[in-house]
Amino acid sequence: MAVVKDFQPAVRRYLEQLELELKKIAGVVPEDALCDAREFLIGDVEALERSGKPPSEREHFQWIIENFGAPEVVAQQYADHANPFPAKHGFAPGWRICCTKCGRSSPLASVGAIRIGAKSWHKYQLAFCRGCNRVRFARIIQDMEKANLTEQLGLERLPDQMRSTMHRPIMTIVGILGAIAATIFLVAAIVLTIIFFASQAFAQESKASTEAIGRLRQSIKVDYWYAEVHLPTS
Repeated sequence: MAVVKDFQPAVRRYLEQLELELKKIAGVVPEDALCDAREFLIGDVEALERSGKPPSEREHFQWIIENFGAPEVVAQQYADHANPFPAKHGFAPGWRICCTKCGRSSPLASVGAIRIGAKSWHKYQLAFCRGCNRVRFARIIQDMEKANLTEQLGLERLPDQMRSTMHRPIMTIVGILGAIAATIFLVAAIVLTIIFFASQAFAQESKASTEAIGRLRQSIKVDYWYAEVHLPTS
């Protein structure tokens, strides 16, 4: 399968910049837009190769902008056709939320969420997706400043293929449940071990006490006058 390193440097640079601009916009599907741009740019590369004199990376990048548009302009064209989330004010620098099925995306702060100093790189939660028009698993991911989608794109991968490999909420849930079950099992094993050794120690102490009482009774019978008066009959 082709990977992103197969792109020419100018094409890769353009796609990375376009991805970062797309992630800033509420309601777009970055994977779809990147695949659209890839089709145009691959055709452009083939035409340049047939010309026999490929331009430098700088010249090629400038040519792409002149013929396809600056990344921020192209991203805004997708924003004009997007159905964004209701605008809210939150604070979650670097985080975005996206549907794991259709890929509809938005900066997390634009849906009113607050996420500061989180330890995890991502998390899943159930949310209503306007693109799917139903409740879906949404992924909250810290990638607003990373071109991770371009890294996954390659020359042939489709948006659905990208999402199926990037978003695996069921596997995450199974992993969490497995970790919880393992923790419960470990705690139960530790508690049972403690109870076992405590009962063994108690049994040994009880046996020692019984033996000591027996020796005392025997000593009284042998060495103490009128033992029958002081010893219980039972």
